[in-house]
Amino acid sequence: MTEINSHWRKAALTAGLCLLLAGCGGGLEAPQAYVIGENNTVTLDSVLTSEEGGTIVAASVPSDEEEEEKDKDKDKEDEEESKDSKDDKGDKKDKKDKKSKDQKDDEEAAEQLSEQTEGDGGEEGEEGEEAEEAPSDTCIYTYSGVTPGALDLYTDALRAKEEGFRIIDAEFNVQKQRPEYSSAAGNVTFARKAVDEEGVLFEIVINWSGGACIVTVQRTPGTIIEPVEEEKSSQGAPAMQRALTLTETVDYVRSLPPSAIGLEGSSMAEYSLIPVQGSPMVDGQVCRHLNVYQEDPNAGTNVFKGTYLVGGSGVYELDEATNEVRLVHSW
Repeated sequence: MTEINSHWRKAALTAGLCLLLAGCGGGLEAPQAYVIGENNTVTLDSVLTSEEGGTIVAASVPSDEEEEEKDKDKDKEDEEESKDSKDDKGDKKDKKDKKSKDQKDDEEAAEQLSEQTEGDGGEEGEEGEEAEEAPSDTCIYTYSGVTPGALDLYTDALRAKEEGFRIIDAEFNVQKQRPEYSSAAGNVTFARKAVDEEGVLFEIVINWSGGACIVTVQRTPGTIIEPVEEEKSSQGAPAMQRALTLTETVDYVRSLPPSAIGLEGSSMAEYSLIPVQGSPMVDGQVCRHLNVYQEDPNAGTNVFKGTYLVGGSGVYELDEATNEVRLVHSW
């Protein structure tokens, strides 16, 4: 899961499973959709068939007070609906203690799963310190008896074109590899842009351990980072789909042996790389411009060694007299 919200998860699962969507006879009503603000998506329940198995056992959603805080800046038309929601709070609270033995067992399993996910989170707070609650834009759903096959089906549903979720890591980088749900335990984060706020992601985070499964639905500040993919240039060599930043360009060239770009020596640390502003094009690809110098210890001056363009199919040497380029190193 992303680190931004991990600090409250244990408290949310052990002390924050406070709003149970209980139906008649102690059962739990499955949500029709996972909703946060104006964002919504399909639920894990949609793939929990009799064949695949699995059932929802607990849910934690924002309390009425938190919803009222968020509704303060909305139109006055929403005030009446917010009051109705507040009136229902007493009924929901009355149902809180009507849990079956199986539900209690599942909550204990969820707590154990949370502790495994968290690792050693340090000592608990001092006496009298209130437990930290889940943010108001977060919902947590707990399931039992969920099979790897069901999680695979749910992954397909989230990644379908109409849903548009991507698998990301903790740094928001897109991951191509699907999770191995057959492993004993693990976690995966699905994300897409939130529709109600710029620079925010709508995330579905799944933690599983055996048949126990926790789905966290949340909004997280961040931007999805697409992978740097390759395409073929006119010369048949791989080409970058995006231009490197100047910092990335310098770091990349420094990582090469000097011989890779036609220079002498054992390390590029012997050379000074000076970025030049501008974005020259090679084969229709944006490149970065570097001048390379080497210090002359006798004269105490820097000697110009060449001009290089980095991008497209790799590193090009530029002949400034003829304005021609020569590919000296491919990616």
